[in-house]
Amino acid sequence: MRVAAFLSGSKGGTGKTTLCTLTAIELSRRSLDVLIIDLGESGNATSLLTRGVEPPYFTDYLAGKAQWGDTIVEVREHLYLAPTPPDFSLAEAKVLLGSNAAALERYSEFLAVMADYVDVVYLDFPAFPFKSYGHLLSPVDTSVLVINPDPLSFAAALHTYTGSSYVLPVLNKYHPAASYWRDTVEDSFNNVVIIPFDVTLSFLVKESIFEAERYLESDTRKALAELAEKLARPGGKRVQPYKAPLQH
Repeated sequence: MRVAAFLSGSKGGTGKTTLCTLTAIELSRRSLDVLIIDLGESGNATSLLTRGVEPPYFTDYLAGKAQWGDTIVEVREHLYLAPTPPDFSLAEAKVLLGSNAAALERYSEFLAVMADYVDVVYLDFPAFPFKSYGHLLSPVDTSVLVINPDPLSFAAALHTYTGSSYVLPVLNKYHPAASYWRDTVEDSFNNVVIIPFDVTLSFLVKESIFEAERYLESDTRKALAELAEKLARPGGKRVQPYKAPLQH
């Protein structure tokens, strides 16, 4: 079982949840069983994939209020979701995902069980301004570091804790006019995956991610397929970026 975490450090709005759900859909079409664990505040992955989910939620399981099997939703064939409620706040996430030893034990047990059921697990993390979620990254093979072509997002990426996982930097919402940031990310991390700017993803107003997917541009589809392929196979060695100067 492959485990990937979608991270953006302290910077929200990078599009990591959108990329998480779209690449999961791509892998499910290849008949790989994919589970998305929604750990984000406000249940963003849950709202993109469903039109509302009744409790219990995955956060209820972590809190010891539900059995793990009751919290998994089959979204479509080969695609599953461990949902989070829409009113799950960052403060609640900090308490539950931070230093709660019992929740951490349940989390570890859940992933161990999932190894018998799915091929790939995606962890969609909130934009944390602290490192207290770091212990949740211990089972992660690949950290997908989603970066926008701007100074704040890049600075947040440089300081994002990724444990011992392989780091796959993804420059999202890329336009050729932002070639400076493509070069900067690649120089800093010795790697970069480019997801082009796509109006459909930047102004996501469709009823669901499945509806929005119909309007993706061909270059975006190709880039997402390539990203999904990278996440379905083993990564490389952990890459430690240097602290590149911010100048633009």
